Amino acid sequence: MDISRFYSKTRNLYTETPFSIHDWISDSNQNSWLFLYCLPSQRTAVQPLLSTWISSAIKGLLTLEPDLNRRIWFIIDEFPSLQKVKNIEVLLTEGRKYGGYAILSLQSPSQLESVYGRKVSKTIIGNALTKVILAEQDPEIADRISKSFGDCDERI
Repeated sequence: MDISRFYSKTRNLYTETPFSIHDWISDSNQNSWLFLYCLPSQRTAVQPLLSTWISSAIKGLLTLEPDLNRRIWFIIDEFPSLQKVKNIEVLLTEGRKYGGYAILSLQSPSQLESVYGRKVSKTIIGNALTKVILAEQDPEIADRISKSFGDCDERI
């Protein structure tokens, strides 16, 4: 699906007041969710939009006053399948003081490295405070993951 066909399917979604991701993030009276979704077959056409919208939401978050009680979650499945999200590092390193939290899923660190490069990927993974790792098959990556947790022997 090319971008013009995607646009033609969404042009009737307008409301009387235009929707703004920045305004949505800024509205503290809302208790709402925003889902950005596309089918795998649409991913290539929609990637630039999804990445831009997520970047816009992060930028909106960072314009708010710091608030440790606020909770704005960015839950991004198959994160490396997007184009580079410009300010994802800032969300992970500075976003918590504004109430920003992220859950990013990926299949392998190598996917992240192909989009962001090794240094930025290390920053992204290093600032993910909770990690869930399931059945890593690549011995080199499994060793890197193991080393990232440190050395500790526990007798059970």
